[in-house]
Amino acid sequence: MRVLAIDPAVRNTGYAVLEGEARSPVVLGYDVISIPKSLPQSAALAAVRSHLANIIAKFQPDEVAVRASFMCNRIRPRSRWVRRARRH
Repeated sequence: MRVLAIDPAVRNTGYAVLEGEARSPVVLGYDVISIPKSLPQSAALAAVRSHLANIIAKFQPDEVAVRASFMCNRIRPRSRWVRRARRH
């Protein structure tokens, strides 16, 4: 079985292509898709999509595994600091 593993990000998306059994996989390729900060986020996401489409066409994986991303916006702590700053 051939697996494409993806570690998603807007600016630096990592990937690896593995083949074989789970106990002894062979690495067929890996890299980081680096997108310049000068591109707007929408263009960066489009570029990542284009790169991944090329990787899928090249390696023809049987499965794709995507690492789950976790994003935490610290809204409450920031608003608390803003209220404190306004009082002083």
